[in-house]
Amino acid sequence: MEQKKKTFRNRNIFGYLGNILGSKSMELYSRHIAEEGFDADFKKVVLLRYLSMSPDERVREIVFRNQLLFDRTDSKTLYRYLLRVVPRQRSEFIRYIK
Repeated sequence: MEQKKKTFRNRNIFGYLGNILGSKSMELYSRHIAEEGFDADFKKVVLLRYLSMSPDERVREIVFRNQLLFDRTDSKTLYRYLLRVVPRQRSEFIRYIK
């Protein structure tokens, strides 16, 4: 029998946000970046847009002060940086404004 490779159901923008803002798991980070197609799934622009609308002023300040740096950073480095720098928050809805 052919075994299918396990994929993570939270391999989308909300899974990445949950790890950055909530669980802060380096193990989950390692599994995310090891997944095939990580670069296609990790959308820097969308992630930073959600973070810039966070109710926490510290998160917004991190995004605004480092915007030029984030544009030049690859996806894996940005993910690791945000995981370490963004403060842990309780689970709450971030309103996305079009």
